[in-house]
Amino acid sequence: YSLAIAMTKEDHLVAWKKQLDGLKEDIADLWVRKDLFNRLQAISRKNPAISNPGHFLMWMARNYADAECSGIRRMVDKRSGTRSITRLLESIQRNHDAVSLERMRTVHSNMDATRLNRYLQPMFRGKSCLDPDVVREDLVALEAITAKVKKYTDHRIAHEGEAFEIETPRFDDIHRAIKHIEDLLFKYRELLTGEHWIPLEGAAWGTAPEKVFEKAWLIRKEGRT
Repeated sequence: YSLAIAMTKEDHLVAWKKQLDGLKEDIADLWVRKDLFNRLQAISRKNPAISNPGHFLMWMARNYADAECSGIRRMVDKRSGTRSITRLLESIQRNHDAVSLERMRTVHSNMDATRLNRYLQPMFRGKSCLDPDVVREDLVALEAITAKVKKYTDHRIAHEGEAFEIETPRFDDIHRAIKHIEDLLFKYRELLTGEHWIPLEGAAWGTAPEKVFEKAWLIRKEGRT
């Protein structure tokens, strides 16, 4: 027999909020890396003395892409015990009755009736609780938009050197996947808690990679001019 304690609807809502908080931090890490990479690229483009950055920027770009792909891959992991948006949505789909229309009207009581109905209708579709088909459709779309990144990560990063060719995701593929995941997190966070998050892409992170290049580091050897 199972010793697992059945979770109440309230337990699920608390657990989902905690997962959303953690996933927001994961998304922030991906955007921070993008910001750093873009700013380092800008340094190279704006410096006329660097006419051919060559292997350094190629190495930096490859490591950036691999890190972002690995981060996206973790966020769509289906394995038990992992923190991922896929597992979060699967849990919401299985326990969709925890998201009742009555409860959501209370959560979003700051909205007038017309606006609230317009907001909730696409997710409840006339039902008394969240329509599980809405979550299923979000899972299908998530899998589709991250498929190329997932396949590349599984076969070229985790198992580098496999014989068959795997299409390498472009930066646009990577950034589109991150944005899609972020939009889903915001959608379900707002639905479940009534809280609206400010988009994280382009936020001021306080990072300053330019500082690394502001001080001379080449040491003049004795006897040389």
